[in-house]
Amino acid sequence: MTNETPRYPVISSDPDVQEFYLQRRKAGESHNMAEMLALRCGPRVHGTDSGFMRGTNGKKWISQLGNKNDPRAWVSSADDLRTEVKRRGWSCEGMVNVKGAKQDIPDPQPYRVADDLVEKEVARRVEEDPGLAQRTKPDVLRESVREAISPANVGMTA
Repeated sequence: MTNETPRYPVISSDPDVQEFYLQRRKAGESHNMAEMLALRCGPRVHGTDSGFMRGTNGKKWISQLGNKNDPRAWVSSADDLRTEVKRRGWSCEGMVNVKGAKQDIPDPQPYRVADDLVEKEVARRVEEDPGLAQRTKPDVLRESVREAISPANVGMTA
């Protein structure tokens, strides 16, 4: 076991506050408790106005809500932000948490290779094997080629 002195984080640029923090840690306090005692403030709680508006006077511009000319992009509390995010039907995570409205997104249509690409590939395959056009009905040949060149089947042959 080493006799190395523990290293503590710097919690303040004020030397008196930092010294008080170090004294509390050396006396056995946890980091969180020593920090709260030294800074003389309770823990920061997500979603509270004191944490959200720290360092501002009045309103706070939220760039994700709009440019600085948009009055709805300026909020005066966490509740203002929560209200605006809900009004827009958005989700938000961080100092303020809002679950957006669940949207019914239709199942995507399967990708269908364009007809001109299918025709080019059919022509290429018939040129390689002229008997292919005689052995296979045109509609069947086109659909087998379309399926073969679809993204899920790339690398497979018809």
